[in-house]
Amino acid sequence: MRCDDMNSTKMIGAISFVSLMVVALTLSLAPAADAADGYDQDLGQFYSYTVCFQFDGQEAESIAWDFGDESTSTEWNPIHTFPATGTYYVEQTVTNPLGSSTATYKVEIMGFPVISFQSNGGSSVTEIQQSAYNVSATKPVDPVKSGFTFGGWYSDAGLSAAVDWSSKITASHTYYAKWIGGTAFTVSFVNGSDVDTVTVGSGDTITEPAAPVREGYVFGGWYSDEGCRNAFDFDTAVSGNMSIYAKWTAAGSDDDDNGNTDDKTVEHVVQLILAILAIAMILGGLYLGRFDVVIIGGVVAVFAVLTYIGVIGWPL
Repeated sequence: MRCDDMNSTKMIGAISFVSLMVVALTLSLAPAADAADGYDQDLGQFYSYTVCFQFDGQEAESIAWDFGDESTSTEWNPIHTFPATGTYYVEQTVTNPLGSSTATYKVEIMGFPVISFQSNGGSSVTEIQQSAYNVSATKPVDPVKSGFTFGGWYSDAGLSAAVDWSSKITASHTYYAKWIGGTAFTVSFVNGSDVDTVTVGSGDTITEPAAPVREGYVFGGWYSDEGCRNAFDFDTAVSGNMSIYAKWTAAGSDDDDNGNTDDKTVEHVVQLILAILAIAMILGGLYLGRFDVVIIGGVVAVFAVLTYIGVIGWPL
């Protein structure tokens, strides 16, 4: 038997919280010759148990499926759940008054993804068997290693790409532990109410994370101050614990929104009032010979300037 015009595409969907792999298949009614490997097409690996087969052919009056696990169907677009991991050979037979034609498809059911861990000399971490396809994994308890600080999990052995635990898992992976000798500091990436932390060795630089996404807003980069006035330089060597803030601008607007509820306009007005008050205290104190008032005015002026440029956080 020969399949003269057969195309295969894969799409991903979901039914009742069960992962669903969708395969669209086209089969002509021309005679088909036996494939050299015993099947006409290898559809690849599926990290799911449930597959939806969709027939996209024409001029067929009936169809029959044999899923290779002692189950069959006569539906045009059957949804089938395989009983276990393994390799299956699915036969699709279509018929019309001119005859019938059969094609065999190889399907490898991998089950749900598995995440394994390479601790690089640290305590062992049990692998994670995902219970569904295309869902995020739960970060395990950090391993330990005598004389070192755990620096997080990385998706490559070279430790260049930190694991994003919010990402969806669609295939099995191995994650690698990073260890830091000597002094280590915590760097917090603050994105509104979400805070992600990384551990960095003293004197090391921080790898810039992937740009976050927020519906209705445009990401404006990472900043070293909560008011998002000073862009953070990722070439800066880390010398202590720090926080880095995401800046957001509403789509179609020039207004900034870094995820805080503080009204920045009110904050700036208060800072301006403090600056004017400080100048008045300094000038008045000099005029009256009250140097204590001059000192207080100087302190107020420095405070207003430092909060404005973001060196210290606004206390309100």
